[in-house]
Amino acid sequence: MNRKYEVGLTVIGCTVDVLHEPANITKLRIEYEGQAPCRVREMETGQRAGARPALPEQLNTPLTGTSKLPESAKRRQKHLGAWSMSHRFYT
Repeated sequence: MNRKYEVGLTVIGCTVDVLHEPANITKLRIEYEGQAPCRVREMETGQRAGARPALPEQLNTPLTGTSKLPESAKRRQKHLGAWSMSHRFYT
C-alpha cells in the first residue's frame, strides 16, 4: 500500500498513533500526546507532480573530455609573448 497522507506541520518528526477502520482505510485519524486527534486525507497528486519527463535529445549534450581553460591559457601566453609577467607576493 504505497499511499501517502497529508498530516500537517505540527507532527513532523513525531511518533504518532494511526487509527483506521479495517474496512475503509481512506479515513485515518492521527493521535499525538498533548494534541486533539485529527483526521488526515490522502495526498492528491496532479499532472504537475511526480516523475519528470525525459529531456529532448538536443539538450542531452555529452560532457567534454577536456577543459577549455588550458587551451585558452596557452593561446593567451602565445599572444602576449614576452610581455607576460608573473607576480608573486611574499610576506
